Amino acid sequence: MSDIFKEVEEEVRRDQLLKLWKKYGVFVVAVVLAVVLGVAGYQGWTVYEQRQRAAASQSYNAAVSLLAAGESEQAMAAFAALTDPGSGGYGLLAGFEAARLAAEAGEGDRALAIWGEIAASNAPAAFRDAAVLAAARHRLDQGEAAEAEAMLEPLTAAGRPYRPLAVELSGVAALARGDEATARQRLEGLVADIEAPPGTRRRAAELLATIGE
Repeated sequence: MSDIFKEVEEEVRRDQLLKLWKKYGVFVVAVVLAVVLGVAGYQGWTVYEQRQRAAASQSYNAAVSLLAAGESEQAMAAFAALTDPGSGGYGLLAGFEAARLAAEAGEGDRALAIWGEIAASNAPAAFRDAAVLAAARHRLDQGEAAEAEAMLEPLTAAGRPYRPLAVELSGVAALARGDEATARQRLEGLVADIEAPPGTRRRAAELLATIGE
């Protein structure tokens, strides 16, 4: 009988964890968005000729206008047509937008393909890793915890741009697949990491509180 109560208790804690993650998952989106918005300062921007920059700007602004008008499907198609991660600038920014819209439209495979293209491009590491984070978070939201964890592993290495966030997501993934020992190890390490952002450490501590002794 005690085993039944233990299983129920673990299930309740896992539900609490998932609710907490849904609350904080938006921080992943915020980080990715911050990276993408910084594309204007990306040195690769200069590889465009003036005329090419102007044309790309017009196409991108047209896609933004479609999105603002509520024409999400047309906007997604416009962003997809402009996507060229290797070129930097608007081509890279359009890729993130196309992937985001595809995910929101329920076209997960298409979104993952675009994020994968960005991750495999010659864009700076910050952009490539941001694409992996976005893809991993999407997989986690879809219940594919093991796949998300595998994608995040390289991002948890020392020196990677978003290491703390990748470790946090890895901890959530471990919890989602029922491996509380691994999740605890990762989250405790994150809480103790004085170089991690305070907000990330705070979230890790709250996630730890959902894990039983």
